[in-house]
Amino acid sequence: MPSEVASIAFSFNYRSHEIRLELSHALLKISVESDAAPPVTVMVDGNRAELVAGQTMDFPLDRPASVQGARGHGARVLRPALTDGGD
Repeated sequence: MPSEVASIAFSFNYRSHEIRLELSHALLKISVESDAAPPVTVMVDGNRAELVAGQTMDFPLDRPASVQGARGHGARVLRPALTDGGD
């Protein structure tokens, strides 16, 4: 994320879940806002967590930049994965 952007946040629906992501340079925050849906499993950088309705989890972004982004800015590749709990 460019240094000029302090943070970004958005919500989306995924399999009856309302998911909110908030991203800053230091933290990825994932919230499950739907109250009627079953738990949702998220995976960030290989770390798996199960979130229930109303729960928020913070994922610190403490590793150095690993990829050069547009205009030469360092960027970290995050691949949040949402699953329905089955493997």
